[in-house]
This record gives sequence, C-alpha cells and structure tokens, in this order.
Amino acid sequence: MGPLFPKGLSFSWRLRTVVWPRHDAGAAQKKAMSSLVKSPTMSPAKVAANQANALQSTGPVTPEGLDRVRQGRLQHGLRASDPRDVLAFLGEDADEFDRYEQALFQKWQPSDAFEEALVRRIARNSWRVDRAARVQENTIAHELETLEDDRAAKAEDLARHVEGILSCLHRLLEMNRKGGFTEFEAVMSAYNGVYGPEPPQRGYDIFNLICKLSPAVQIGSELVKPEEAKEPAPNERARINIQLTELLEAEMRDVRRYYERRWQRIEITAAERQARMGPVQPHAPAIMRLEESPAHLLERDVRLLLYLKDREARAADVVALPLREAAQSNRTGAGER
Repeated sequence: MGPLFPKGLSFSWRLRTVVWPRHDAGAAQKKAMSSLVKSPTMSPAKVAANQANALQSTGPVTPEGLDRVRQGRLQHGLRASDPRDVLAFLGEDADEFDRYEQALFQKWQPSDAFEEALVRRIARNSWRVDRAARVQENTIAHELETLEDDRAAKAEDLARHVEGILSCLHRLLEMNRKGGFTEFEAVMSAYNGVYGPEPPQRGYDIFNLICKLSPAVQIGSELVKPEEAKEPAPNERARINIQLTELLEAEMRDVRRYYERRWQRIEITAAERQARMGPVQPHAPAIMRLEESPAHLLERDVRLLLYLKDREARAADVVALPLREAAQSNRTGAGER
C-alpha cells in the first residue's frame, strides 16, 4: 500500500486534508489528488451563457459615458494636450478660455501656421500657470480653515474633558454632604473619573478620607476584612466630612484654573500657521512642482513670437525702403522744378 499523501503535496495541504482510516488510504489519496486537478471543461451551453452575461457589462457606450471614463484618471490637467479636455472636470469655463485665446490671436496677429501654434501654446501655458496659482491659493485657504477647525475641536475636547472631571467631583461632593458613600461601584466610578489609575497626592488623601467614612469602600477595596470594617464616631465623621469637602472644593478650583490656562494655550501659533500653509491636497504638490514648466514654456514662446514679429517688421522695412526712397526722390525733383 502506498503513502497516504503524495510527496508533491505541501505540509499545509497535509494539515488541511482529512485523515482517513488506513484501510481507505487509496480513496484518501485520490481525494487529495483530485483537488489539485483542474475542473473539467465547461459545456458549450455554459460557455454561451457566460458570453451572453459578458455582453451585459461592456462598460459605457454613450459619448457622455465614454467622456466620463476618459476623465476618470484626470488629476491636475497640466499635461493635457488640449485644455478643453479638462476645463469642465476642473470646474473651469471653456467659453472663457476660448475668449482668452481669441484675444491673444487679436493681439499677436499670427501670419502663418507656426505663429498660430505659438499663440495657442501661449494661451494654454498661461492658462495653466493661472490654474496653478489658483490651486496654491485655494490650498492655503483650505489648510488655514482646517487649522481653525482643529483649534475649535481641541477646545471642545478640553471643555468636554474638564466638564467630565468637574461632574465626577461634584458627585463625590454630594455623596459627602449626604453621607452617601454606601455604594462602592458608584464611589469608584466618580473617583476614577477624576484621577484615573495614577492619582496624585491629593487624590490619595481624598480616597483615604472616603475609606474612613465608608465601610463599603473599605471592604470593596479589600483594605480590611468585612468583619473589621467600621464607621467613625460622629465627631470624627464631622471632622472628616469638613476636611474632605475642603479637599474636593480645592480640587474643583484647580481644575477650573487648569482649564483656563489650557484654553489660553489653544491658539494658532505662527509656526503652526506656517506649517499648514504647505500643500496637502492630493494633487496640489504635483501642480505646484509642474508650475515652473508651463511658466518656462510660456516665456520661451513669447520671446520666440516677439523675435518673429520683429523680424517680420524689419523685413517689411527692407521691402518698403526702396519705395520710400523713390517717393522721396520724386518729391525732391518736383520741388526743384
């Protein structure tokens, strides 16, 4: 009889395979091997059904849907070949860009196809530079708004924290006034709400006074055995009540002063403001890094177009110079006669 598991199976597969009885080892081996073999070929009906289902999910077919898919990966539009492809997606007005481009054509008056291409590039690159500037301004404004929201959130968290501590102190104070340190869970809930797991010295003093007043706290804290817990004498209780009241009221005053100091420190410092003026928008860094490229291209194209216009003007002067000289000569001859 051969081995229960073939040598080619991994150890993890062996752990997942059911251990069959020894007498059925051949069936177990066949079961283990069958799971490693591909499923049989699908029937023609199944293939046809799958193909029919695939035709139902071919993606968008309308021009609007295809346009949305084409703009799905659009990030910042700085590398777009035609600004009109991204104007609507970025919330810009294509008609405004057309008017801007036509105004540049009116100004430069291109004389050939090459100059027309230069004017179009000037329009695109100048539009991109303006877009990058708007992104920077909007990013800074957004970050400053976020900073203000963070400050408000910090102030709200601080107020909520201090309010919770004062509420717990007020509960302890009311228990002391009414002699109600009888429920261990309620006492410890209020106490832990103020001091947590590591109380300061005043917190230890307050807890010791509560223990002296409350047998329930003594037993619940396992400081004494149940039969050894006892209450203080009336005179001693009055003295402890006064001392505990003074400590709790002092703690409440300190908490209020702490709140006032922390409230004054929750402000937007110059360093925070300067740090938040950096870009954190998903594509703002790319836009700002690529801003220099359109600016350099714009400067180069404008210089080239100025050079071409100046050369055209000089060529026109060269052509017109003989005509001006001839006209001047005719005027001079007419004057002599």
